[in-house]
Amino acid sequence: MPPIDVKWLPVIGYEGFYEVSDQGGVRSIDRIIQDSLGRQRQLFGKILAVTISSKGYGQVNLSKEGRIEVLRVHRLVALAFFGYPPLGAEVCHNDGNFLDNSAGNLRWGTHSDNMVDIVRHGRNSCRNRTVCPRGHSLEVPNLTLDSVRLGHRRCLACSRARTYLYNNSELMLNLKTESDRYYFHILNEESGVRRSDW
Repeated sequence: MPPIDVKWLPVIGYEGFYEVSDQGGVRSIDRIIQDSLGRQRQLFGKILAVTISSKGYGQVNLSKEGRIEVLRVHRLVALAFFGYPPLGAEVCHNDGNFLDNSAGNLRWGTHSDNMVDIVRHGRNSCRNRTVCPRGHSLEVPNLTLDSVRLGHRRCLACSRARTYLYNNSELMLNLKTESDRYYFHILNEESGVRRSDW
């Protein structure tokens, strides 16, 4: 297999210090610096270690003039290879893999584009959950109509219980108890028990 031809461009804002590749690598470049005692010193370039942020993005530490900054690799690649973004744009990963920061996998898009990508790649936590915080199964018939229409998963029993408690606040009832009652009735309604039999 022939070697991949890697293209390197200067990191925007760190020209002469760092370069970023179209494959998502970041490296420092050879340069001469002056240390704290005023002596000239040669620094040799190297590939930087990429760490993973708490949100799963690759990031690197860049240093210039005594100041260290932690920057996300996907943004460095997008700036270098696509230029400055339109106002309000953010970086989108085409395949949904936050660690694939190659230029071919990135594009500028809106926040809405990023949210659509999250759903398309199956990473939307609301859409993927199977039970609500109170333990009710998030399957039909226990989904609110608007959540089914919009592709979300919201518990019908909890929604009805919240509405009931809001309208009857003087009863001082517990949300968990009321939502369990509604959940039981929703499931029985589906199996043929009439509402009047509650």
